[in-house]
Formats: sequence, C-alpha cells, structure tokens
Amino acid sequence: MKNEILTVHPANDEIFEQCLTALVKLTLSIRDGDAVSAERFRNEGADLADTLSDAQITELGYISNDLDMLIGDEIKVDDNTPFSIEALRRVTQFRTDAFDPRFALHLLRKPQIVLSPAKVALIRALCYVDQGHLSVADAFAEFAQDLGVLQSAYQSVKISIALKRRDFATLDNIANEILADVNAPANSVIDAANSSVMLSHFYSRDESRPRLGIFRKRIESILTDDEFASNPHRIAMANIVLAQIYECLNRYTPAKRAASIATEIEPTNSIAWVLLGRLSLERDNELANKAFSIAIELHSHNSLPYLVVAKRYLEAGDYARCLTTSRALLDIAHTPRMVAYAYELMGLATLGLNGPTGEAVDWLTGAVRNFPDNTRMVDNLNLIKAGRPLNELVSSFQVTRSSSVESSFELTPTSDELLTIAANWQSSTFPLARAA
Repeated sequence: MKNEILTVHPANDEIFEQCLTALVKLTLSIRDGDAVSAERFRNEGADLADTLSDAQITELGYISNDLDMLIGDEIKVDDNTPFSIEALRRVTQFRTDAFDPRFALHLLRKPQIVLSPAKVALIRALCYVDQGHLSVADAFAEFAQDLGVLQSAYQSVKISIALKRRDFATLDNIANEILADVNAPANSVIDAANSSVMLSHFYSRDESRPRLGIFRKRIESILTDDEFASNPHRIAMANIVLAQIYECLNRYTPAKRAASIATEIEPTNSIAWVLLGRLSLERDNELANKAFSIAIELHSHNSLPYLVVAKRYLEAGDYARCLTTSRALLDIAHTPRMVAYAYELMGLATLGLNGPTGEAVDWLTGAVRNFPDNTRMVDNLNLIKAGRPLNELVSSFQVTRSSSVESSFELTPTSDELLTIAANWQSSTFPLARAA
C-alpha cells in the first residue's frame, strides 16, 4: 500500500475558515439588526458549507452555538454564583501540554461552569486562537472588551491573534502603547516584549534594538518585584522572553543564562528546554541534545527538538529511532517546511533499515511536494529513484539557530493573561476577576 502523503494547508481548511468568517459576520449583522447583510452572509455561508465534510459541519454547529452569546441567546449566569474550581483549572491550562482547546470549549458549555459573560468570552477567544479560528477569536475578544474586561487582558488576546496572522502593524501598535504606559501590568509588558521578539526577525537590527533594550530593562525590573516573583511559572516565562531578547541583541551568554534559569525554576516547562537547546546549537551540542531530548520527553509541541534529535539519530546510524522521532515530528509539524523535513528523514531512515525503495521514494516525494525549492531533497529523490544506496545520498544537513527562526514562532508563551489565567485565577489583582 502506498503511503498517504500529507500536504499541509489543504484547500478545504481554507474554505472552512471562510465559512467561519461568514458565520461571524452573519451573527454580528443579526446583533446589529442589519437584515440585508445577515441574508447575504447567510447565503454566502450556506454556499461554502456545501463543500465541507460532515465533521466540519458538526464543528461549525458547535461554533455557531457559541457565537449565539454575541446576540444574547445564551443562558445568562449569575456572577455571584461560585464556580467549580477544578473545572475552571481544566479550562484554563493555557500553554501547557495538558491544554486542549476543544475540551476547554466543551467544558464552557456545561451548566456547572458558572462564569461571568466577560470571562466566558475571553476564554473562548483564547481557545479559538489556539484552534486557528481567528475570525471567531476576534469576535469574542471584541465582545469581552465591550463587557468590560481589562485592557491588559484584551491586549493579550489581540497579541495572540496578531502573532497567528503575522499582523506586524497591530503588534507594533500594541507594543508601543504598552511601552508608553509606565504603569502597564507585568503580563502586558511580557506579552508585548515577546511579540517584539517576533517582529525583530523581520526588521533590521537597528530598528529592533532600541525597543528590545527598553523591554529588557522593564522585564529585569519586573523580576525583582516580590509579588511577581512569588509565582515560579511567571518567573520562568519572563526569563524565556528575556532570553529571546538577549538573543536578538546578540548577547548569547546572558540569553543562555536566562533560559537555564527558566529550566531550573520550572523543569517541566518544555518551552524553556526548547529555547535552551536552540541557544546551544553551534556552541554546545551536548547541551543542545540534552535539552531537546528532555523537551521531547515532556511532549513538546515545538517541532525543532524532534528535527534535531531525528537528524542526530540518522547521523549515528540509529535508523529505527530516527524513523520513530521523524514520525513524531510529522504529527506536530506546523509548517510545510517541517513536514518536508519529517518526510525526508523518514525516507532516509527507511533506506537505512533496508526498507522498500518504493516507500522511501514516497516519503521523499512528499518532502519535495511540501518544500519544492530544496535542492537537497530533489537530488535525494532522484538518487533514490536511480537505486543509489544511502551512503551516496546527501543525508547530512545543518540545523542552526538562524535556520530555525520559524521554530521561534512556536516558542511564544504569549497571552497568559495566557501566561497566568491558570496560575492566578484566585488573585484579587487578576484582571478577569474584575471583568464585567
């Protein structure tokens, strides 16, 4: 049986997102009493929905029910009623390996989860960000702001949405707003600093350096605050962002030190281990391998550790482990390039295990399909088709800090109000506690 080759971003997913956008516009038109627009978006959505799968139609129904909240059709809750502590913890495990946005949304639909409308709207926005349904996330974020959620919480969600969209203008504006506010909450500063790190990959060093320098000083000051320092998770995440700022400023020693502090304070934080491994590439391969191996043991959702470790197994001749790790990479790959790397490694490992040549050809075909500009993959595919052995293929490629920039977008610990929903939900200073 031929292997089923994945090409990421199938057209059907794009149609689903277009359908969601029409659904959001339909909901807002109904809320605003605009019958003409409502009819137009209803017809537009219906036409698009004809091409969706049964599973997508079912998901569309759940999202439509959630969106009813925007027009007041959801059951109203009493803000004074105590809510289930354990249930809320389960809903708000953001940026941990235990977080499942689908499960969180499911819990929010349960009658025993009694939260204010603003809290529900904000959490739904965050869940839909994680699922990539950004038009829906936008609608709930705006609704949460209308209901009175604090600006810092709203900004955190907008940063998450803008990062997903690579919306640099919005990220720039929010970062400048927060820098201008000397009393901005710590979480807002960290979120904005993190987004500025992302922006630095697209701007020149001279443009990025001044703002990153200011954020560095603000975060270093935050880390001396006793109230902030009482929470290990927040300290770890602040150090992760600080390490990335130092890296952008070409100060690798303090960057590595900050990443190491994060792993020491929170040893189960896979983001910290991925960052430490990435900072150690080209400088301390032994530490890089150790950090990436720990990240994999922690079931990191970042693709870089799997890529580096699978490559290490390939070069060591441990083809069975290379194949297993490459399959794990394929399961979590976020971009066509990472999918291509996984397929290439799987093809080379298959040859190393003396597997069927046809299977190796299938894997390399998938690699080229997802990364057609990579001449090494094209050459390897042609060599395999010509019956050449593994030792004649180009099986060695360098993974460097500079070539792993795309993985830094998977490192982002942004949006806790995303960083701290789970950790600080009891705090009287927690923004959602005063929402609505």
